[in-house]
Amino acid sequence: MKKQLLLAGLSLVLSTATFAQKNNITDAALRINKFSISNKLESQKKLAEEAKSFIDLAANHPDTKEDLKMYFYKSKIYFALDILNFRMKIQLDSSLTNCLKLQYFDEFKTCFNSFSNNPKVVENPEKSDIPILKLFVLTQVQELYKFAIDDFNKKNFLSAAQEFYICSEYLNFLGLDQSTLDDSNTNFNVSVNAYFSELEQINPTKSHKTNFQTARNVASCYQILELKINLVDIGLDYFDEVQSEIDKLEYKIKTSSPNVESTKSLDSLSLIRSEITNICLNTLDDAIKLDSLNKQFYYLKSFLSFLNEDYNNAILFGDKAITLDPLYKETIYVVALSKYNQGVMLYNETQTIDYNSPKFAESETKSKEKFYSAIIDFEKYYQIDNQNKNVIESLWKANRKVGNIEKSDFWKKKLDELK
Repeated sequence: MKKQLLLAGLSLVLSTATFAQKNNITDAALRINKFSISNKLESQKKLAEEAKSFIDLAANHPDTKEDLKMYFYKSKIYFALDILNFRMKIQLDSSLTNCLKLQYFDEFKTCFNSFSNNPKVVENPEKSDIPILKLFVLTQVQELYKFAIDDFNKKNFLSAAQEFYICSEYLNFLGLDQSTLDDSNTNFNVSVNAYFSELEQINPTKSHKTNFQTARNVASCYQILELKINLVDIGLDYFDEVQSEIDKLEYKIKTSSPNVESTKSLDSLSLIRSEITNICLNTLDDAIKLDSLNKQFYYLKSFLSFLNEDYNNAILFGDKAITLDPLYKETIYVVALSKYNQGVMLYNETQTIDYNSPKFAESETKSKEKFYSAIIDFEKYYQIDNQNKNVIESLWKANRKVGNIEKSDFWKKKLDELK
């Protein structure tokens, strides 16, 4: 008898516990079903956070952690929290300059997949709650899309871009409303371009440092090609600014007595230049992962490597760009100039070696090989564009370096004709 009473008591406790968890799902449902991103955000925050506290209890309890209703409402709640988080931060700062991230998107995807892959749902998805969940997401996204349009019209371009991005991410994952998805993707790019364009126009005389930092912050958030390109463009402007300061400082040091302060400043600027180059190169690596057949990315990697005096990589990446477009004259020029500079470095090194040493002949041969290779590329460029004075001057000098006086004189004459 005691045993029966004990078992009955245990059964009652278990049933009560399960009932309590079911109540948590119900309490979460009552709150999230009232949610709308169009209502006052503070009241919606209270609803969503209370709903989350109830659904998390159910999600962590063994009796309800695999419950279909739990997955259904947890998906709704975590989606609501994501768009709510964005809207509240944008409302606090409409001229948003920081990149916001989707906090709950991964959790939402996990919940939705667990829900949609359940055998009961797979058997008959249209009779499940999937259409209801998709309708909820679609309705809220359409409202968010309106906010994004409004932000764009108010010239809050980065806020608009990020709202369009959320619309795109959720619609794409759920396979919803192709028209709004396409518009979101297009408007994201338009907003990003408008943001960076405004960034340049507001402070045309200001240092590119702030612009570069902002662009880097935004580009790091999303694997979006347009952002990578913008970051590299601004990075090149910043590089030019720093290089200009370096040139002035080097001239000052040469024409006056060097001091510790000038040397420190030069070292600091050189580090900044190197950092800019490395960030841009890494960004181009990301861009190439998104579009591996874009010749411009390889050209830019070649050009940046050249600026870094990394001539081997300048040639390597330049050759990849030329493979994609054999008539890509800008890349041909960078590759030719890289080989020419390598030849000059080897030539200068040769002059420090004893003439009678076997190493002299070896070094001289390597130097001439680089010059000959550069000449081939410069001539290839000349066939595409015969008006570039720098190319003709390089052909004159390179031929003179290898002792081809007749050819050297020919190119010198061509150069004089263009002056």
